[in-house]
Amino acid sequence: MKNMFYFLITVFFIQISFGQSTKQSYKRYGVKSGIIEYKTTVSGKVLVSKVEGEGTSSIYFKDYGAVEVQKEKSTQKNITKLFGSTKIDSSKVNKIVKFDHGKVTSVDLDKKSKYTGHDIGIGLFSKNQDPYKTGEEMLEDMGGEKIGTEDFLGYKCDVWKVPGGKELIYKGAVLKSDIKVLGIRTVKTATSAKFNISIPDKDFELPEY
Repeated sequence: MKNMFYFLITVFFIQISFGQSTKQSYKRYGVKSGIIEYKTTVSGKVLVSKVEGEGTSSIYFKDYGAVEVQKEKSTQKNITKLFGSTKIDSSKVNKIVKFDHGKVTSVDLDKKSKYTGHDIGIGLFSKNQDPYKTGEEMLEDMGGEKIGTEDFLGYKCDVWKVPGGKELIYKGAVLKSDIKVLGIRTVKTATSAKFNISIPDKDFELPEY
């Protein structure tokens, strides 16, 4: 449940707060293209259950985020000890999500299934709105506060204090987040980030199922 909460908050921030819908494009970042690699750890305790998880993910985007592919591979264990017995529930994620001018395609690589829908950020902004100013205002409304700047991976990031932790954001891209909600801490850290680079079209292709 915690992972879903954090996922929704992250998607809301990236896809809506920094979204700008126009007839020609859907701009979500302040840089034209980029590749970001992440490492994620999950840890904590809820009632009698201990939660452990880890994973890797990546983001490839072009046209200021109009086209983006997110890849994630992760595992998580819920360890419950009660009345002398131990129960371990394991789950894993192996997926790709692609955003393409308002169209969203999610692919489960293990189940070999595909789902297509629409980006909820489309239509929320007029073409004359400043996506960054609007995004910051929305983040503040959610309880966030920009508290300074910090260099990370060679980029000057805005530091945001958000409910449960903080995030480092560079031109709309979250490079590090450390969030604790309901006793579960999720740390997502970019291990590498490159912007305004040429990315082959094959990196935006999805498997045919």
